[in-house]
Amino acid sequence: MRRRKKRNYRTLRILVSLVAIILAGGAIYTSYQNMMEKDADKPTSQHVKAEVANDEMLDTSKDNENKKNEAKPVSYYQDSGSIDDKVTVMLENMTLEEKIGQLMVVGFQSTVPDEHIEKMIKDYHAGGVILFDRNMNTPSQVAELTNQLQDLAYSTKLQIPLTFSVDQEGGSIVRMKDSFSTLPSQQVLGKQGDAEKIKNLAVRTGEQLDVMGITINFAPVLDLSETDSRSFGIDPHLTGKYGSEVIRGLVDGGVTATIKHFPGNGRSSIDPHLDTSSVQAHQE
Repeated sequence: MRRRKKRNYRTLRILVSLVAIILAGGAIYTSYQNMMEKDADKPTSQHVKAEVANDEMLDTSKDNENKKNEAKPVSYYQDSGSIDDKVTVMLENMTLEEKIGQLMVVGFQSTVPDEHIEKMIKDYHAGGVILFDRNMNTPSQVAELTNQLQDLAYSTKLQIPLTFSVDQEGGSIVRMKDSFSTLPSQQVLGKQGDAEKIKNLAVRTGEQLDVMGITINFAPVLDLSETDSRSFGIDPHLTGKYGSEVIRGLVDGGVTATIKHFPGNGRSSIDPHLDTSSVQAHQE
């Protein structure tokens, strides 16, 4: 009798389990049918692809749109409403290393792109290159060099153009003297006192630099000095006047001018290229 009750209890448990499984299956099937009915009017992924056959597949959802924007490089040449908008977007997407690199002006030792300068541009994001006589043989060679380095910058993520700079002051500070027109020192020009001539010489210098791809000239020198050949003299007003003519002339010639030096070499009798100099002066 006890065995029969035990057997009946086991049978009952099995029946209950089967009923539970059947009910659960029915609930799942009903939920699936409801889901299919709700989605019946929605296009399938194949329909979406057919409707945007000529567009990017990433446009099918907001999340995918965000992913697409993240993957797309933010470059100097991207479309933008204004220069300010472009700069803002670029800065927001630049790393700290990229921002610091863009502040750097670097040099190298050869007349052709070498491993060092390529690494500085590609890996360290250098924003500018300064050229010296060691890099410059002829105008055509310099033009080819700046074009090659510019192409390298365009191949990077940001595609920001490089600046190319030189010290073309005049007198003893002239690059490629054999290839450039004669450019007197600022001391000579200051003594002559011809503002129009100063500007015309600066225009010619700017044009000669521009055709080689050079964008910045580290001139004029506005230090006040009676002995330094790089200075217009000791009169601050005349120095400012002549310096302004140099700036206008260089800009008209196609390059950017740079006022130097700060805090100033005028009071020193030592060439800072050769030795360290110091001066004593009041704030006034």
